[in-house]
Amino acid sequence: MMTYLVLETEAAAAAREQELSAATGYPYPPTETDRVVKYITHKDGRGALPIPAEVWSWTHRGPIDLITLLTDVERDALYSKEDLRLQGWFDFEEMP
Repeated sequence: MMTYLVLETEAAAAAREQELSAATGYPYPPTETDRVVKYITHKDGRGALPIPAEVWSWTHRGPIDLITLLTDVERDALYSKEDLRLQGWFDFEEMP
């Protein structure tokens, strides 16, 4: 199940995206993949990171649950797609 980590600013989302990408071995030049997840932004300036159930980690050389790299506080603050839709992040038809 996809959940989202909402951060107070787009800059905070970009920084956390970079930290999670580095922890999972991205950027990885042979694949031209530069990040593990891509944040989205809200019109109010907040940013959110999608936290999929499983991602490929070059660091671990296999799939991992990205949630294991989050802090306890971050895990407790995850939102569902529906939560974000209700908060005006995107229309239902546009949900990633």
